[in-house]
Amino acid sequence: MFNFIFAFPAVRTIDTFGRRKLLLCTLPLMTVFLLLAAGGFYATDSTAKLAVVALGIYLYIIAYSPGEGPVPFVYSAEAFPSAMRDVGMSFAVFVCWLFNSIVGLTFSSILDNFTPPGAFFWYAGWNAALTVAIYLFLPETKALSLARMAYPRNTE
Repeated sequence: MFNFIFAFPAVRTIDTFGRRKLLLCTLPLMTVFLLLAAGGFYATDSTAKLAVVALGIYLYIIAYSPGEGPVPFVYSAEAFPSAMRDVGMSFAVFVCWLFNSIVGLTFSSILDNFTPPGAFFWYAGWNAALTVAIYLFLPETKALSLARMAYPRNTE
């Protein structure tokens, strides 16, 4: 329910704020909230532990919803030239679901091998790495025509 509700801001901000900015604002927040959840496991009081871990997870979902939730699909739909958009978008969705499956299939073993806080630290590290990768390699596509999408870095 949180994911659904907090995805609505993206409807307006994805075109006004920009895809890249949304990702660069929400991914660091997601990293912080995963770190919060990981840190919650170190609380000595069981009620505090549950509260902090749950808060971190809920805040992570809230940060995920307007950014990392919808933006990759919009970006993928725009990034491919018209002649190959159907194949490109199919591949992008396949890759998304492939990695969702990998996370789902490996989470229990990561939980066992890294401990619960270690699993959250692991995913926080991946979020931080993705933030850097987006900053370095992902161009903004806001206000670019589909014809310009083939070469979005060549803006004048």
